[in-house]
Amino acid sequence: LAQLHRGPMVSTRMRPVEKELHRFRARALRICAVDSQVGDQLLGVAERLLQTFDAFPASLPGVVHGDCKPGQFLLANASTVYLLDFDHCGVSDQAGDAGTFVASLRQLAVQWTMAGASPASTAGLTALADQFITAYSKSMEDDLSTRIRWHEVVALQRKALRSFARSPKSPLPSALVEESHRCLDRVTQELS
Repeated sequence: LAQLHRGPMVSTRMRPVEKELHRFRARALRICAVDSQVGDQLLGVAERLLQTFDAFPASLPGVVHGDCKPGQFLLANASTVYLLDFDHCGVSDQAGDAGTFVASLRQLAVQWTMAGASPASTAGLTALADQFITAYSKSMEDDLSTRIRWHEVVALQRKALRSFARSPKSPLPSALVEESHRCLDRVTQELS
């Protein structure tokens, strides 16, 4: 991922996160008409993301994969990894790709917990996410952990909205919202 991010600009498709945050808010308001409890939860995350957006210095946009998750990586052998599926490639804050990857791990941990997995199982996913953030930041020669974790919440919100659209009665959207708030609490602590 860092290799892609350090590479040349290969897209002109802008993918500004601020625009997406406003869409989150609008979608959450529409969900309130269908399910006020889940809609209010989603709206709370959307509002917190909008409030914390300005706490970060402007990023230098660069090429992004746009849908970076574990399933997009093909391990050819112990030292060769390929990144697949560039349909969502564009230009944005590159920490968003890392945040989306980590959010996929966190979503899996939430799903495992809901299915009754042991805390030790989900702890392994959390450790993997932390190792990924550390390795990515080191490769980019910058401590991007707080920015990545904020983008992780953006990705969790995206996942919660999609989950509600697929299955409005599922407990997953609310569980992802709870996880989003925990992540945002950590981000706001790190920002203070």
